[in-house]
Amino acid sequence: MQKGIAKIINQRYPISESRREIFLSSFFIAVMGYLFLIVFQPFGAHTFTNNYKYLLLAPYPIIAFVVYSGANLFFLKKSYNWNLNKELVKLLFVLLICSGFNYVYNIYFINHVSFSISHLLFMCLYTFAIAVPISMVYVLARYLYLTQSWNTFEEVVEKVEQTGELLNIIPDSGQEGLTLTEDDFLYAESDGNYVTVHCLEEGVVTNRLLRLSLKNLETQIQNNTVIRCHRSFIVNTGKVIKVKGNAQGYKLFIDGITDFVPVSRNYIPKVKVLVKVL
Repeated sequence: MQKGIAKIINQRYPISESRREIFLSSFFIAVMGYLFLIVFQPFGAHTFTNNYKYLLLAPYPIIAFVVYSGANLFFLKKSYNWNLNKELVKLLFVLLICSGFNYVYNIYFINHVSFSISHLLFMCLYTFAIAVPISMVYVLARYLYLTQSWNTFEEVVEKVEQTGELLNIIPDSGQEGLTLTEDDFLYAESDGNYVTVHCLEEGVVTNRLLRLSLKNLETQIQNNTVIRCHRSFIVNTGKVIKVKGNAQGYKLFIDGITDFVPVSRNYIPKVKVLVKVL
């Protein structure tokens, strides 16, 4: 049973690169939360007498919208390596942040009371009680929508002959550089000021971490088959063996690599020219 649970929470959870989808899904959370508040008026809200009651309740869903959309935008660069476990942990922190903002709004604009740890804990409880069921629907709906969007087709790719050109990679700092043939370069992914180069060394897949921006790496090694395919990735299209996706984005699979390389929608036309399906 434990293995089954571990398998479920470690499975991939897709994250959209579409800001429109992020804002719409966050808006859904906000609207559902607001409707719950005004219809059921839980946790003493029904005793709150004010001519502007429903207007005063509006900042709670606004807080939810801002925090949910902000969190999803912040983690966009991690979308290629995301899973259900990370999504649930992110959701936990989102609810904690919402609870904090809800509490600040409550004590200054609703109840006009001084800070209290016990009241803060109660606000966390109230926020979680309302938000968890809605968030579970949100997580499931986004998973089904984004999974369907990602997996429209799957094609095997025609193998492309490569030139054996030497690629010289020079880091931004005094770190030792890296020289390898085009055929040994698989892909590179960025993380802030660093780049991880995935390559073959004597036929074995190796990862080399270099202090280097992806833009500088692109300038140094881009050629007819090694291209930028995402804001965080450069790929050797000659090493791609399979492609999945649709007009919203591709996933490129490389022989010997378990993870996929994402292709942003803006880069699809360029990738399609180089990656030919059988």
